[in-house]
Amino acid sequence: MKFYKILITLLLAALVIGFFYFLTLLSPSAVPEAPVGYVDPTKESAEILKESEALEAKFEKAAAAGAISAADLENLRKAVRLQEVYIEKARAVSSDRSPETRLTALRRKLQNLEAEPSHASVADFEKSAAAAEAVGNLAEAEKLYLRAYDTQDKINRNYWLSKYRDVAKSVELDRKIKNLQVRPMYEQSIEAEKKADAAVKKSDWKTAVHEYERAVEISRDISVKFPTSGYNDYVRIQRLRKSLDSLKSSDLKTEIEAVLLEAAAARKRGDHAGAADKYASAAARQKEINVHFPRSMHASEEKFAEYSALSAESQSRIYAAEIAASDKAFTAAIRAGDFAKASDLGASLESRVERFRADFPKSSDITDEDLMRIRYLNFTAADMPEIRAYVLASLLPLDGGKKMLKTEVPQKLYEKIMRENPSRNKSSALNPAESITFEEAKNFCQRLGWILGAKADLPTLAEYRGAVGNLRYADIDALSWNGSNSGGETHQVATKKANDRGFFDLLGNVAEFVADGADSESCTVIGGGAQTSTDSISELPVSSADKNRRSRMVGFRFTVSEQ
Repeated sequence: MKFYKILITLLLAALVIGFFYFLTLLSPSAVPEAPVGYVDPTKESAEILKESEALEAKFEKAAAAGAISAADLENLRKAVRLQEVYIEKARAVSSDRSPETRLTALRRKLQNLEAEPSHASVADFEKSAAAAEAVGNLAEAEKLYLRAYDTQDKINRNYWLSKYRDVAKSVELDRKIKNLQVRPMYEQSIEAEKKADAAVKKSDWKTAVHEYERAVEISRDISVKFPTSGYNDYVRIQRLRKSLDSLKSSDLKTEIEAVLLEAAAARKRGDHAGAADKYASAAARQKEINVHFPRSMHASEEKFAEYSALSAESQSRIYAAEIAASDKAFTAAIRAGDFAKASDLGASLESRVERFRADFPKSSDITDEDLMRIRYLNFTAADMPEIRAYVLASLLPLDGGKKMLKTEVPQKLYEKIMRENPSRNKSSALNPAESITFEEAKNFCQRLGWILGAKADLPTLAEYRGAVGNLRYADIDALSWNGSNSGGETHQVATKKANDRGFFDLLGNVAEFVADGADSESCTVIGGGAQTSTDSISELPVSSADKNRRSRMVGFRFTVSEQ
């Protein structure tokens, strides 16, 4: 208990002492007096600046008089140093940057004066070096250019504010030094090239290759070791490499020329397999040139493509000849009416032609039209007997050896061949096919020709008129469906009287397309239609029609001739 009383007493005493100490802290602080010998920094820096400016003015006076002595130069140096001291002292009391601007200007004046003698030395060294180079004293020229370079480099490093600092001059001097160093190498390269050219003229290929390789190697070394020299000639290196590659590939080029002659000879005598092999050999040699000697004047991707294409073309002609033989047998079977044989040949022929067109799309021996013809004949195989029987039974001879359908093309025949019927009057399958375009009539003839294995076409004007004959005493109404007896509609073919040559409906029913007189937009029709007057029909009317316009009064017939 006694211990706790003592402890409490001590704590109270500490609190009292702390309280009075706190009160002393709140009392006013005493202001320190200025130390003895204090100097105002603002006043001192102003005196330094004044002295620097006075020294600068003294220097400028001497410079204006045109006689700067060593003492004047020292005054400028002192002005610079004082300005530096002034800036250090003024920085503590001001953020003004103008003193630093003045310092830079002073330093620039000083460096211009200090660097001027070195600048003159650079010019003297360079002039002397050029003179030594001109008389062939290359060692002395290099030494003098080196002294000029070193002097200019010191100016650039030590007097970087001066007007004599010139990095471009250092680069120029360095280039001149390197040019002198590399010149002997360049001359060696030139000499090697001359020897190579001379060897080529003598057909000394071994020496030529060796000297070209030496010229290239030296030029490449120059490019690597002295890239900034004036003798680093990339264009020349490429030209040398081209000459070297051309020389090395000349044997292959000679082989190609010989192989091409052999290929042409094989092609001429019909040896397509031999030609294909020779062209492939030429392509292989050309590829070797392109890969191993890419800079050669003989390198050519176009030539490689050309020889490859010629090889493919010759190869294609082997297959084309085989296909042509099968196609000939196919056509012969159709002409002979042996449709079972034609069907067997056609199926095989179609697949072979499809493969050929895929493998040789640019070949003109077997065309897309050939493929279209074979596909069509295979598709129409079931109807071919009926079509051929009808057509062959309905043909009559013309003057000149052709035959012509004795009637207008009936709708049933048109539909069998074209697989459509655009006619408007479909009251009978024996009505004439109408409302078709000129091109559709031409396509019909093409397909019919395929089926017959012969050439089918529209008749000419002369052929048509020849079939009509003399109308002077003709009974027009008996021969034709015209405006006076047709009721304005077409009728079944061959329901009027045939003319004296056995042809029906050459007059009336529908006007008919003829082969001649067509251009890009129009065509010619003849004979008049069911709405044409008797008087007009008797004159065998001929008129122009729009090739692409469909008319229910226009149809056609065809002629057939052996191919």
